[in-house]
Amino acid sequence: MRAIFFLNIFSFFIYTILGIYAFFRRRRFSRLQSTALDHTFILLCVLFALGTIGNAFFVSAHSSREASLWFRFFAFTWYYSPPLFFIFCLLLAGRPYKPSFLLFLVLPLIITGAHVLFPQAVLLKVTAVPLGWHAEYNQNSLWNWLNVFNYTVSGVGSLVVLLVALVTTSQRIVKQRVSLVLIALALTFFGTFFTGFVVRFFGVDSLPPMLPLFLSLLMVALAIALSRYDLLALTTAGVAERILKDVYDAVLLLNTDGMVLDTNVPHRYTAPNLTHFIPEAKDIPGWLQNHLDRRDLPFETRFAFESSRIAPAATRLRPIQGAGGALSGYIITAHDLSAEKDLALEVERRISLAATIRSVEANFSRAFRLSPAGMLIIERSSWVVLDANDMVSTMFCMGAQEIVGSRFTDLGIQVAEADLEPFITAIQRGQNCPTREV
Repeated sequence: MRAIFFLNIFSFFIYTILGIYAFFRRRRFSRLQSTALDHTFILLCVLFALGTIGNAFFVSAHSSREASLWFRFFAFTWYYSPPLFFIFCLLLAGRPYKPSFLLFLVLPLIITGAHVLFPQAVLLKVTAVPLGWHAEYNQNSLWNWLNVFNYTVSGVGSLVVLLVALVTTSQRIVKQRVSLVLIALALTFFGTFFTGFVVRFFGVDSLPPMLPLFLSLLMVALAIALSRYDLLALTTAGVAERILKDVYDAVLLLNTDGMVLDTNVPHRYTAPNLTHFIPEAKDIPGWLQNHLDRRDLPFETRFAFESSRIAPAATRLRPIQGAGGALSGYIITAHDLSAEKDLALEVERRISLAATIRSVEANFSRAFRLSPAGMLIIERSSWVVLDANDMVSTMFCMGAQEIVGSRFTDLGIQVAEADLEPFITAIQRGQNCPTREV
């Protein structure tokens, strides 16, 4: 019994460590976004951890009443785990997440409700065996057979999904990941059925529930696939993270269908695709094929760097090729051109403004020099003449060099400063100055 207890505890720690690793691995870089596959895997680890810790105390209980309580408290983990694992296999095989996947969890929800309301809906009683306690299910209860249907269909469905993915995919990395999970799942599924049905059919009733023990094989395979083949990402471990640490403002990792597997761009989409980030890519396969011809040449497009901000971007599209040159997906990198565009517009505006000022100054200079009326430019505070046109030189019979730099009153013009105040006030107010005799 102690060996079974400690083996369950060991399994509990495997699931817990895997879940924690998967959680923090996706947050090693704060901009890395989690996916539905991440969430499903972490939730599976939580359910398996709770299920095995409950099973550990179930088999080591001191009485049938205590064993029954442990079963009733933690049985929900075994109701939800099979359909959740089926969803995990769908995502692992490359199916994009759809909200309809949650319908697979309706049946375990119903079974859990019946389990809570009717204590003997699934479990009839617990009986003592040499290695702990054995759960005897209520063979006359519809809820029990719904539970059998739930885990049988989910288990067989998971095997079929993985087998189809293994046969149809041309991507070596996907084959390796799926093969590991498929072999471990087959051992878990058929091992559990063998010990649960065949052995007991021949009268061997001394074994406790074996599913948590066989699940250790499955989780070891998941651990290998996660650490060696980066189960939850597109490529081998570390490659995606190195790409997302690149100097680009945005990186999209796509599968061959244009679904976004990973990105460093914040978004609110459950199953993001290329169109969510590049609105012009309405026909995703056509857009990808059209821009693949450019290879490393950047092209400009509109890119959604945030949910509320679409900006021009210098974009590159590169294919990801596996063994034998088979296409595995795409990498799209985008550099935000907003700052450059704004700077270019500002430079253009200032150049235009400078040209306008030069034009105004040139026109004013010509008008000032060629005016038939005498014109002076005087500093307001000191009344020193800063410039004079040719007509002033003619009127005063003085050269321009003599006039410029002298005071206004030195020219022999008898005008009181008070007489000039109306002109100065009008100019300061931006008003026209009427001609006045002084």
